[in-house]
Amino acid sequence: MTTALTLYGRLRYCALLNVLIALVPSLQVKGRANDPLLGLDWWPHAYHSAVFVVIATALLGLGAAYAMRRLDILEWWAYCLCAGIVGALPGLFYWAATPADALVLVPIENMLLSGILFGLPVGALIALLLRGGFTRHRA
Repeated sequence: MTTALTLYGRLRYCALLNVLIALVPSLQVKGRANDPLLGLDWWPHAYHSAVFVVIATALLGLGAAYAMRRLDILEWWAYCLCAGIVGALPGLFYWAATPADALVLVPIENMLLSGILFGLPVGALIALLLRGGFTRHRA
């Protein structure tokens, strides 16, 4: 007897893949000494800001994948594009949130490049996961 994953079961794996997509560029600022938001007034938390960035990015990516699946968008390139954008979001967040004097310490270009390059193939994996395997979608 074979058991197939439901859509919500597949979304759990999709959430894990979105965390991995967001984690790769966020590792560029690992360590408390390298946190660009450490001395800001609006970020008074003791934990590293990458925790917030990874969780927020993963939730946005999961929401986008769920919406694409519910709208019956099953093309692999659409998921690759979405995952590339999700991979770029941590770099874009740090580019927007970091003060101008500390911006030279944050490797924004490396974060954007690593996020996009890692997100594209993982997006194809997400498309394969949400489509239900190698079967073709017939209209």
